[in-house]
Amino acid sequence: RYPMRNTTVTFPVRRDTGHFDFIEGYRVQHSSTLGPTKGGLIISDQYSLEDMQGLAMIMTYKAALVGIPLGGSSGLIVANPKDFNLHELERLVRRYTSSIINVIGPLQDIIGPDINTNSTMMTWIADTYSMGVGHTVHRICTGKPIDVGGIIGRDQGVGLGISYILHELARTEFEEIRDHRVVIQGLGHIGRNFLTAADEMGAKIIGVSDSQGGIFNPQGLEVADLIAYKREHGHISGFPGAQNISNEELLTLECDVLIPCAVPGQITAEIARKLQCRRIIEGANAAITHEADKILWDRIIPVIPDILANAGGIIVSYFEWAQNFTDHAWELDEVHKELKKIIVRTFHEVYDLRTSEDITFREASYRIAVKRLADAHEWRGIYP
Repeated sequence: RYPMRNTTVTFPVRRDTGHFDFIEGYRVQHSSTLGPTKGGLIISDQYSLEDMQGLAMIMTYKAALVGIPLGGSSGLIVANPKDFNLHELERLVRRYTSSIINVIGPLQDIIGPDINTNSTMMTWIADTYSMGVGHTVHRICTGKPIDVGGIIGRDQGVGLGISYILHELARTEFEEIRDHRVVIQGLGHIGRNFLTAADEMGAKIIGVSDSQGGIFNPQGLEVADLIAYKREHGHISGFPGAQNISNEELLTLECDVLIPCAVPGQITAEIARKLQCRRIIEGANAAITHEADKILWDRIIPVIPDILANAGGIIVSYFEWAQNFTDHAWELDEVHKELKKIIVRTFHEVYDLRTSEDITFREASYRIAVKRLADAHEWRGIYP
């Protein structure tokens, strides 16, 4: 419940004008019981220390659920990245890294990209840390470019993980995935990669949205053409052969599976009462509010929770971290094979507990994660 360590730092950042801004930053490490902590770095002025504590805790449970030897952490630089040019952003990220250098490390706390951070920033962090310790340390970060220790297939991890869950859910309940009517909210890297994977499995994608609105075709959307249209126009509104619809209309379409992959809090109690889907796979963190979750249980609409649905991200990050210890680059088929093995095994553990105890998938997921943490605590004991 309580994080192992909260670190707060204040540091100066030189702007191109020559003056200095003083910036606040946080690094929260929730639990190292199962292994080094691992979590993203956010640059935003819309989050707080308490938000980071919650995200770090979720990362701990997510790693415990899928059985990888990591704990959870999260970091925040309190700033609006739009207020900084590229050179200023680099100084911002590097100064934050040097300010927390004593509480991070490849065997202590590993940083990954999150909101408003990317692979380039991970190289800045790795380089700053390496200069601080006197030798190159790629494994301080995940989400790096391939040429500096990144792993192939990382961007596909979450989307592929969701597709594996969709396949196993249909197979376990004796259904054919082909022609399953699927609706996807959000076309970031999660939604886009799931869109491609689901289409390849034969699912019928009838509705999709991005930040500017949604589209709908009950006969199914041509996915290759849709991706090309999005790439050319920067949005999907006006895609030929589809009807433009609002976000609420998209969420409430009649379908077999709804995949919210956008931002938190999209399925509220009001929306939950209107849903016409048979199942939900929660691709985005906290896409469903607590009140909506209760309504969905009462309406007998099963929800595969975020802690399981988007665990592909931390799994492939773990692969990258492990790869950096041996300096042996994994092949793409190896990444996909190991990701599928972990996701499928975890899904069936959750499914079996949910069925035997007549509880939600969310409760089953957290029961498994908490038990693994509790067992590890018991084995390790308390020192001194």
